[in-house]
Amino acid sequence: FLGFWSLKIPGKDLRNWRLTLSSSLSPATTCLLVEPTVTVFPSKTQPLQHHNLLVCSVNGFYPGHIEVKWFWNGQEEETGVVSTGLIRNGDWTFQTLVMLETVPQSGEVYTCHVEHPSRMSPITVEWSENRMLH
Repeated sequence: FLGFWSLKIPGKDLRNWRLTLSSSLSPATTCLLVEPTVTVFPSKTQPLQHHNLLVCSVNGFYPGHIEVKWFWNGQEEETGVVSTGLIRNGDWTFQTLVMLETVPQSGEVYTCHVEHPSRMSPITVEWSENRMLH
């Protein structure tokens, strides 16, 4: 007897869920993969050339294994990167905030790069000074 299981997903959230069954695992094993939602925003709205924190919000993903990186003009940025770590949402999904301390300059492009098992390719979200009031 293999057993039965069910999964209830509210209709409005259905587009965010994808169930993947892997034949390489035992027949009783399933893998639930939920894609993250990624948004990028400054922690405060300030003119250019003022210290700011760019926030990459990654929300609603499962499983909790995720890799989030910041890029500045195409180069990975490791200095000034701070993370909240994984936060449980209470519905089996996770979220994290990964922040980059920076002083935005005109013409610069910042990119949040997210890799997760639910995706075949990374999610990238760009932010540049034209998205900020100045």
